[in-house]
Amino acid sequence: MKIILSALLISVVSLCIYASLGNSAWAYTTEPDRFDNINWYILPHPKVASFSVSIDGSTTGFTENGISFVQYNVPNTYGIRVQRFEIQEHYHYIVEGKIVDSITEFSILLAQAHAASIV
Repeated sequence: MKIILSALLISVVSLCIYASLGNSAWAYTTEPDRFDNINWYILPHPKVASFSVSIDGSTTGFTENGISFVQYNVPNTYGIRVQRFEIQEHYHYIVEGKIVDSITEFSILLAQAHAASIV
């Protein structure tokens, strides 16, 4: 009985430690101030210091702490506005003004936008 309770206690403590690490940037192998597709959603985002917009709507800029970012148009045959935002290792797409985080969601929105454009 003691062994079962000890094992249960260790499991619960391990789960609590893992859960608390899961909400922390330190749980990832990248530096906490380096953005990727996982920690982008848990780290605070830096403020934009400056940016410029080109004639085609692409944007380049820098944050207050010197991190560069870009957002550029993705050509497609549907005539739908698609952009890709990149900052360090993080990226996401914007389809018709909606942020898309996965390729699956990107494909679905692109198909929906295309279907709506031909109706």
